[in-house]
Amino acid sequence: MLKNSRWSPIGYTLILLLALPAGAGQAQSAADGLASRISAVISTEEYRIASWGIAVADLTTGEIIYELNAEKLFVPGSVTKLFSGAAALATFGSEHRFVTPLHRRGEIRGEGILDGDLILRASGDPDLSGRINSRDGLDFTNRDHTYAATFAAQGSSAELTATDVLAGIDQLAAGVASTGIRQVRDILIDERLFERHESGGSPPFRVSPVVVNDHLIDITIVPGGSVGSPATIDLRPATSYMQFEANVRTVEPGQATLVSVTRVAPRRYTIRGQIAINRPPVVRPVVRVVEVDDPAEFARALLIERLQARGIRVEAGISSIPSPGNLPAEDDYAKLPIVARHISPPFAESLKVILKVSHNNHAHMLPLLIGAKNGSRSHAAGMRAVGEALRRLGVETSAFSLGDGEGGDQGDQISPRAVISLLRAMAAHPEARAFHDALPILGIDGTLADAIPPSSPARGKVSAKTGTYVWTDALNGRPLLRAKGLGGYVTANSGRRLAIAIFVNNVPMNSPADSNRHGTTLGKLAEIIQQSL
Repeated sequence: MLKNSRWSPIGYTLILLLALPAGAGQAQSAADGLASRISAVISTEEYRIASWGIAVADLTTGEIIYELNAEKLFVPGSVTKLFSGAAALATFGSEHRFVTPLHRRGEIRGEGILDGDLILRASGDPDLSGRINSRDGLDFTNRDHTYAATFAAQGSSAELTATDVLAGIDQLAAGVASTGIRQVRDILIDERLFERHESGGSPPFRVSPVVVNDHLIDITIVPGGSVGSPATIDLRPATSYMQFEANVRTVEPGQATLVSVTRVAPRRYTIRGQIAINRPPVVRPVVRVVEVDDPAEFARALLIERLQARGIRVEAGISSIPSPGNLPAEDDYAKLPIVARHISPPFAESLKVILKVSHNNHAHMLPLLIGAKNGSRSHAAGMRAVGEALRRLGVETSAFSLGDGEGGDQGDQISPRAVISLLRAMAAHPEARAFHDALPILGIDGTLADAIPPSSPARGKVSAKTGTYVWTDALNGRPLLRAKGLGGYVTANSGRRLAIAIFVNNVPMNSPADSNRHGTTLGKLAEIIQQSL
């Protein structure tokens, strides 16, 4: 058209700008500037063979401001948790509380002797014990203990919450003591709420409706006071259910810290290695974790120990595991008195843990919990229930594929457009605030705490879920970043509210630690979007 016009290109542009609504030219200029700045980041040699998918939309109107391969499918990693988290929030509500009852079967004879058993009926509470704080909430750290192995491979350490990891279990024991019971025959754990399953992300891999400290024993290792002295080893929770034999020596500053935890038999481990001495006043502990063999047996052992600490005798020992056949029929529970119960903090707190730290095990539970609410026990039925919940939100699920609630299934495929659709649906939902507040905040907390420098102008103005999927390339002996992702909300520099989705797939890496650097790249892109619009 320009070729046959009597107007020069400059004059033609001027007429177009005059014809646009007020402010439209400025908005177009901002969008053009955004495209240029994004291109400068993603077009480097490092990403030459990688695939990018990006979408930026106005949260209110749905207007697409920027797109790159936005309708194509990408491996999402833990961005998947946006979908399972939204489905669970819409199903249960932010104020839902998990109630875990402890029933008695049998009569109480003189001197507080229960002629029968205590039965804990698991409710699917992801934090029956572990993170409960005094504010009716759940604590988390930016380097969650479930990623202890990942942080160790990257040269850093996980961090533990400053909570009593047995608070929930001890509350149940205190409830029993208050009834006057002083002796019971046995402790049974009923975990029939849903079928056991295996998660595909980071440990713990066993998925059960009874969860104490994420099915983990935390091992904290602190160097001794002098070179050659033994390190101090602390186990949390300390229990006779698990046996550890430790030999870790303190070595000179600057020497490598090398600690291994090895399973030598069921419930028996050795801790070996060395830890570099710290210069006072800094003490840097090393954290390792061990996943227990059986979540129900673990919970039972801890409850027995807490009952014993309160002077209540349990005739059956920790090693005498009762048969599941001893459990009552589910219809019989209505006739069994409740002697104690644990009530969880609101579900909004559980969702924060899942999304802020990207908790794989708890996220894997979400489809099972949604399915159980609908009367099913299988993971497959739970995933179908997630799909139904998403469709009720207005999300077109036929446009993507998910195999679990955490983002660990190799068949997971999501488009940036699908993420935008979900984000807009949740922004209009009655639980919008709880969903938004559960997301990591750029430069502040969770998996986005270190994604930008502290001086970034975008700090605190982006709330989004991260995603990472690292694949081992056996052919070349190196890791491959199958997925790095980010999806969430942005308050732009102009005050405009945005929804963003960013994926990069298939980036060769030299070491797993390179994943953090690519995470900062996505943080930089979020900053560019926030500052450009």
